[in-house]
Amino acid sequence: MTSENGEYSFEATGGFKISIAQGTWDDFNGAAYQLAGAWDKGTTTATSTLRQGDGNITTPMSNVKIKYTVKDDMSAITATLPAGYSFGEAPAPDFYLIGNFNNWTLADAACKMTPNGNVYTITVADGITVAAGEGWKINNGTWDLDFGQGEEGMPVAGTLYNLASGGADMTTSVAAGSTITFTYNEGGVSTLLISSNGGGGDTPVDTPAQLYVVGSLATSMWEPATAVLMNKDGNVFTATDIELVGEANFNFLTAQSWDEPRYGGLVDNEDVTFDGDVAMVTIVPGTNAIEAVEAVAAEAPAQYFNLQGIRVLAPEAGQLYIVNRAGKVSKEIAR
Repeated sequence: MTSENGEYSFEATGGFKISIAQGTWDDFNGAAYQLAGAWDKGTTTATSTLRQGDGNITTPMSNVKIKYTVKDDMSAITATLPAGYSFGEAPAPDFYLIGNFNNWTLADAACKMTPNGNVYTITVADGITVAAGEGWKINNGTWDLDFGQGEEGMPVAGTLYNLASGGADMTTSVAAGSTITFTYNEGGVSTLLISSNGGGGDTPVDTPAQLYVVGSLATSMWEPATAVLMNKDGNVFTATDIELVGEANFNFLTAQSWDEPRYGGLVDNEDVTFDGDVAMVTIVPGTNAIEAVEAVAAEAPAQYFNLQGIRVLAPEAGQLYIVNRAGKVSKEIAR
């Protein structure tokens, strides 16, 4: 692309990736940019800020060729719909299961999911058996919009799982009679839930015995061992006198360890918007906010995290990590 009047422009149908570097995939992904939050939709345009990262950029409207303009400083992106389209009138997309089990047949009527708003379900009477080298995904009947692995590990029945647009094939076998629930969050994080034996519905969540606040705290920077214990009253947890610094990101732990269940925003790095003195944000299990680690002291040693936000004390050479070095966060391959 060539910059004109301080912007790059192009057209695309479905999701895509953008980068300021050519070369190998490592070169491209190392200089890539992704959405910093959800699309802010108007009538015929949508905007979002950008940040460094190699995630796919999801389309604000499926099955439509959209004109995109990107600021040449890579700070923001704007999507403009073609004539005759508006975001308020966007048709709901169809979604299908697809994989080796149906020979990767696009728009297979037998694998079409049933919509209810942005939630899609299907009961797999015969289950999905995945052999070595096989897998499955969810797509809209084309390869313009598909979802696969979005976090470390594979989906487990009864556990909400974050998906990624364009993610790798999922290799989880699904028991016969199970219900697969796909929640499509356009421009945000879409999720998958497998309910064994057709259980369906949301998985009940027990109130944890305790919750801790961890993040960009003035007293500790993303250190589970010094996370702040919240006060519990029934199923309500509160914390006071917490000072946030840097990008002021945080999430919640059920124990002072990255190895135990944790909760974070449904949309990664979602801005908290106040209505008077109150702000509401949706949280889900297993979400990380490692992108917020940017405010440690200059003299502190480099901190390494894997791509799921778990701190690594002994990085392995040749592996890709998120590195916090003197308050600056980047993705690096350990030497």
